[in-house]
Amino acid sequence: MKTLILVAPLLLLASCTKTIPSIQPCDVLVRQTPTETTAKYLVANDRPFAQSVAAHRGRYKQYKCGE
Repeated sequence: MKTLILVAPLLLLASCTKTIPSIQPCDVLVRQTPTETTAKYLVANDRPFAQSVAAHRGRYKQYKCGE
């Protein structure tokens, strides 16, 4: 019985330690390739969004996602 009392907390502690898988940048980056017409429209009508799409595409290339 004493052994069970000593082992039970150790088993409980061991079951609480879980390895969390690491998340890679390419796991969350999605390729954004608007058509030429859409890109022109965004530059003309929503410049901040067009800049965020360009920054996103730069990160996508930087991490070499999709290769």
